[in-house]
Parts: sequence; C-alpha cells; structure tokens
Amino acid sequence: MISIYPSDPNPAILTNTRTDEQILSFIPYWAFDPTYLIASTDSSRWVWNSEITQFNRKGMEIENKDPLQRYNCGQYGYNQSIRIAVTQNSRSRNAAFDGFEDYDYKTNSCNALCATARFIDFVSAGGIKDSLIRHTGRFSLKLSGNQTTNTIIPVASAIQDSLPPTLSITTDSVLNSVSKMIVGKGTGLLTTYSVFGYPNNCGGGPFPTELSNVNKDWGTGHPSQICVSDKFTAYWNGFIQPRYNDYYTFTSRSDDGIQVIINGALVIDSWIDQTAQVDRNSTPIYLEQGKLYSITVLYYENKGKASAQLWWASNNQVKEIIPSSQLYKPSMIPNDSAGSVVTTVSYCVKLHNPKPSNTTLKTFSPIAGTKMILSAWVKENQPCINGTYNASSIDVSFTGSGLTFQFRPKGNIIEGWQRIEDTLSIPLAATAITIKLRSLSSAEANFDDIRLHPFNALMKSYVYDPVSLRLMAELDENNFASFYEYDDDGTLSRIKKETERGIKTIQETRSALLKDQ
Repeated sequence: MISIYPSDPNPAILTNTRTDEQILSFIPYWAFDPTYLIASTDSSRWVWNSEITQFNRKGMEIENKDPLQRYNCGQYGYNQSIRIAVTQNSRSRNAAFDGFEDYDYKTNSCNALCATARFIDFVSAGGIKDSLIRHTGRFSLKLSGNQTTNTIIPVASAIQDSLPPTLSITTDSVLNSVSKMIVGKGTGLLTTYSVFGYPNNCGGGPFPTELSNVNKDWGTGHPSQICVSDKFTAYWNGFIQPRYNDYYTFTSRSDDGIQVIINGALVIDSWIDQTAQVDRNSTPIYLEQGKLYSITVLYYENKGKASAQLWWASNNQVKEIIPSSQLYKPSMIPNDSAGSVVTTVSYCVKLHNPKPSNTTLKTFSPIAGTKMILSAWVKENQPCINGTYNASSIDVSFTGSGLTFQFRPKGNIIEGWQRIEDTLSIPLAATAITIKLRSLSSAEANFDDIRLHPFNALMKSYVYDPVSLRLMAELDENNFASFYEYDDDGTLSRIKKETERGIKTIQETRSALLKDQ
C-alpha cells in the first residue's frame, strides 16, 4: 500500500525545518483496535500499489495491475514452474513467447488428461524441433521446403475481457414429504374428587371440580378440594388429542391404584395398593392426529403418600407427561379438533456440478482492436540474396475480416539469423487469428524466439537449459539475445551480446580455484 496526502506547503509562510516535515494528519495503515491489527479502510489516504489479478495452477503470479489500471504479466514454462517472459503494460492474454525449448519437459508421469494446455503452440500443427540449428537455447522449429505450419488463436472482445469470474450451482428440489403436527388448544380434563363413604360432601358441601392433566403429587397431603389425606379418589374425564398419526404407548405411575380407559378400551389396569416407583406401560394403540378420543382416568388413595402421573410416547412423540393442551373437557364436540395444524414440508435437494464462468486462465487470445508487434528469428538453409532472406515469411490473417499481413525478414543477418519484426492491428470484427510460418522455396527454414505483444508494451523473454535449468539466454525489448555460458562446474564464465554487428563477448571470467573432488 502507498499513502496519499495533499499537499504542497504554503509558499507565503516561512518554513520551519524542525516541524514542517511532520505529517500531522498521518493515519497508519495497520492499527490496533483494540487488541487486533485492523487494516485501514480509508481509500482516500491508502491505495494499493500493486494488485495481483491472476495466478497459475502452481501459485505463480502471472498478472498484476497498479492503481492506474496498468497491467504487467508473466508467462511460465517448464511445467509452469519457470518464468520465460515478462511484459510491462500488457494483460496476460495479450502477450506470448515461444522458444520451442520446453515441449518435452516433464517432471512427473501424469497422463495426458491432466496435462496443462500450452499458452501458445507452434509445434502441434507441423514442423519439427531441430536441435542442430537454433537461435537461442537447444531447439528451433524447422520447416521442410515449401512447408507451412499454422496455429489458430482466438480473439476476445473488450466486453468478454471485462467479465468477472463467477461460480453457480443449479439445484433440483423434489418434494420429499409433508408432515403435520397438531398444536392443541385444550385446557385439561375435567377433574372430580370424592371421599370414601362421603361421595358428595366433606364437611357438608359439594367437592369443587377443576381442569387439569394427570400429573399430581400430593405427598402425604391431599387435594385442596377435599378434607382428608387418605381414603379419597380422583376422576379425570374428557378427550385426548394426538399430535401425530402413530402408535402410542401410555405409561402410568401412581400411589395407589389407577386405571386408564381410552376410547372405551382399558389400556392400563393397576387397581391395587402400590408405591409410585413402578411404571406401568400399555399395549401400543394407533391414534390419528388431530382426532379427539375419549379418555377416563380413575385413581384411589388408600393410605400413606398420594400421586398420579400419565405419560405418552410414540416414534414421533417423545415421552412426556400428557400436557393439558392436548386434553379437553367432556363438553368438547368429538369431531372438532380445536387445535392448530402446523405443516412441515421437506424437499430433497440435488446439487448439480458447479458451473464456473470466466474462472479459467486464458491462453494467448488478444483483444480485438489491439495494435500488436510480431517478432521472430529465421534462418534459411540457402545463401541469402542481396543480404537478406527471401524464401521465408510469417503470414497473419483474421477470421471475420479479409485483412492479411505478410511479414518478411529484414535487417542485418547475424550469425546466420535474420529478424522478422513488424506491427499489425487486430480488426474489431475479428474472431480468430491464423498465424502461418512458411518456407517459400525448396530450402529448409528454421524459426525461433517468436513473440507477440501490444505495441505500447515492453517484453523480455528467457531461455533455459531443459536439463540443468540454467539461464542460457535473455532476449531484450528488441528480441536481441544475451547469451550465458558456463564452465564444467556450472559457474558463469562468459556473457555474449547479440548486436546488429554480430555477437560480441561483453564479460568473461576465469578462475584458478581448485574444486574439492
């Protein structure tokens, strides 16, 4: 990040060299808030100096841009592990270099299905790699007499190039099940108490009733409606409403006797003196959700402690004391559920494979309307005429446009090699570029170090030994090479520079130090 601040000092005010160098409004990019480092979000003071926009599969940076939207890019070869070209002021898809060095370079035995597509490929369409004649490195591309090899390169529009990467997943939703649960609105069963020998009075008055569920524990006491702690009965009567369609098991615990009757069937019969430590389970019975079933619970207390509880459970219903909300008084109309129906709908969701868009790295596919420079080196296996080669060319044509360029060697012949270099403009209507390397006579022609990049960009390219991976040559902005030679120990011993007057030695090193054997 770089910091941006206004301002030239006021020339009308005298300078105080002790204090005027202070940036009073400085705000650090990283600050503690309160214990962790937090990055500044003030884009008026801090802007990115460089932003990486593309990586290759090996994690190498292949494109970046600065705050002024100027792009720089790099091309990687040798299994995408070594940078073979760098270009200033160009997007990655707009610049390409091929020195024919790493076509056979492999570092694993992975099959062809996982091989990486080459950024640009001049070999697959024809010609053979020649290890005897080369401009730089170990190889060049040789064409037999009157042979033509071509490669087709797609052209992108400016709109296509600006599309952001996206990732989408299509889903299929299929109705799996619809389940319903009844949320009751009951207030409890009608509960009536009586005393042995005094069915209608205790102290001369009738026993009050209440609405409740079967969940009582009086201990050694008694219900508030009666006046004795032993020798009394309780009677619950009304309707029960299941939440689900299921087989229900009813469980009771009482001190002393209890009987449970549901829809006229005696499901629990434990009419004996007993302690409340024993659970009694009914045989499972099927009940329909929302329907009202008659229920009667009879209970008596003989002596000692007094309690009565009633649970229910099913595959869908967890075991619980039957709540008052699912119990209704006898005056409830049997075919009226009086409950709220909650419906749960579940879907089976199938996820299709993710569908990426604009997420893969683009091979060489320049943008329509771009002015380009094409550069290459050629050597013909025949004498030159008037100091130049006349039997080789690089032809460029465009699909969607009738425009065609033919580029011929020109300039000085240096150590048998002559450079082809010229400009071309990609028509706005073009959808593809066809580049043809041609031998125009019966003589063989070798091509090497082919480069294409925008007219206002600068490219440097590099050639390595395919075995030792030492740098063998560096080609400058004009595609002229600097050659690096090494001694048997791998120490750089000589640097040569290709110029219009020939190849000149510019540095040579000799060492008399003996190496340990």
